[in-house]
Amino acid sequence: MKHVYLAGPFFSNEQVARLKQVERSLAENPQPLAIYSPRLYQEGSSEPNTPE
Repeated sequence: MKHVYLAGPFFSNEQVARLKQVERSLAENPQPLAIYSPRLYQEGSSEPNTPE
């Protein structure tokens, strides 16, 4: 099995749409892949410019 780390910016709606398209394409690939996209594993509790 191959491992794919999908690194890319996801700050704007356009960037997120592009990453979603790549994620879908990789998921449909018949070859077994382990895909990790950091965009999907963010902690939603912290806000910008606030101490953690």
